[in-house]
Amino acid sequence: MFVTACVRPVLYRLSVACCFACACSGTWAAQTGTKPDVPFAWTLPADALQVDARMNVYLAGQSDTPADPFHGQLPLALSLDGAKWLQFPRIEGEVGCAGQISLVGPDGGTCMLSNTEIAPANGFSGTASAERAFYLVGVFAKQPDPAAPPDTLTVSAQDTARELTPELNQVFAVGDGRTTDGMLQTIVVPDGADTLYLGYADAAGLIGHPGYYEDNVGQLRLTWSRLAAPPESGKSPGP
Repeated sequence: MFVTACVRPVLYRLSVACCFACACSGTWAAQTGTKPDVPFAWTLPADALQVDARMNVYLAGQSDTPADPFHGQLPLALSLDGAKWLQFPRIEGEVGCAGQISLVGPDGGTCMLSNTEIAPANGFSGTASAERAFYLVGVFAKQPDPAAPPDTLTVSAQDTARELTPELNQVFAVGDGRTTDGMLQTIVVPDGADTLYLGYADAAGLIGHPGYYEDNVGQLRLTWSRLAAPPESGKSPGP
């Protein structure tokens, strides 16, 4: 469980959000230029998976939802069934990290603040971005060691990569599953992984130890593909 050095009231979140409300009206795409239209027009299927904004990626591998909503909900667990590569052809929806004050898409954006610096917790790495906040993240959890979490990944380094290669227990940005120029990304499954967990990294002001999930709103819906062989670069496996 998380250890909180001091309990700061939820009003702290709201006051910070109000101070930055004038900057919180657009998504990441609106602030930096919309990505090119993806070359697909299908509708998400009725059985598309759902990621709630209160799903805490730092609870990966746990079986019991915390009693205190401050810590959020268990993340979405995806069984890999031996897959070595993963893709997310479609990820849609909007979420907010402080109620309805600012809603962002899968890639995140300005949600209270426009940067992220979540500290490592429960043996999982932190996650950091100087340009955006509240983006969809994932982690391949496997016997995490709280004393030795992996290095924290900087999200901007992942934006143009066609292939993502996170380590076990290293939190990485899934975002909308695409590069900044709209190409489908492929996630390489690290050796020893059997489950991918999807959720969010949140904190007071999106900086520090994970927490403050109780005021998050919204959901994302997604489709994903498990691959036994590496895909053609940037090519979608279909709906």
